[in-house]
Amino acid sequence: MHRWWLVCLALATGCGGGASSTPTAPAVPLVTRITIAGSELLLVGKTETFTAASDVGNVTAPRWTSDAPTVATVDLSGHVTAVGIGTATISADASGIRGTKLIRTLPNFAGSWKGGYQQIGCEADGEFVHLQPCDSYWDFASGTTKLTLTQDGATVSGALEFGPYSVSGSISPDGILSLTGTLTGTFTRRLQSVRFESPRDGEMIGSFEELTTSATGSLRMRNELRGMTRRSEP
Repeated sequence: MHRWWLVCLALATGCGGGASSTPTAPAVPLVTRITIAGSELLLVGKTETFTAASDVGNVTAPRWTSDAPTVATVDLSGHVTAVGIGTATISADASGIRGTKLIRTLPNFAGSWKGGYQQIGCEADGEFVHLQPCDSYWDFASGTTKLTLTQDGATVSGALEFGPYSVSGSISPDGILSLTGTLTGTFTRRLQSVRFESPRDGEMIGSFEELTTSATGSLRMRNELRGMTRRSEP
């Protein structure tokens, strides 16, 4: 009887609630979305650091890529540099999830520019005809001018020494800067048909017209920029 009691005691102890259990590890939150923070518009030649965050916190060391490296490049640290004109999609990959951001790049027209211009065409009517402004001398007229511009995204304003004009305008998606300006006095002079481009950062090419009008006539002169370069930025 004593031996049987010991066996029962051993069985009760082994099967009782005194045995320890292994704790369950907490579940790791799954990343389901990645969001990229950074500007939607960059100027050519400028660099900005983009960051990536997920719905469960910051993303550590995502894999950065650009689908248009001729427009914008991105390095391993998320430094995005605008190198051309157009649009690019910047991507950040982590934990099998991809976040994307579409950006637009535009030329940087801000700064002080200096260069030349060459007259390439002339039309006159009314009272301006007798001044003979479109003879061979005027057809080959040239000179130098300065252009000082400020830029806020795609909006540009400033001053053109030719005139001189206070100018304002905007940049189209394909990188063409259009400006207008008006001077009033004995005649009304208008800067128009401006098409300036910056094929390389710090260089500007393009053409513009100056239309002078009176009550009895008009004079239209067409010009091209020659060797316009940026001297300094704001």
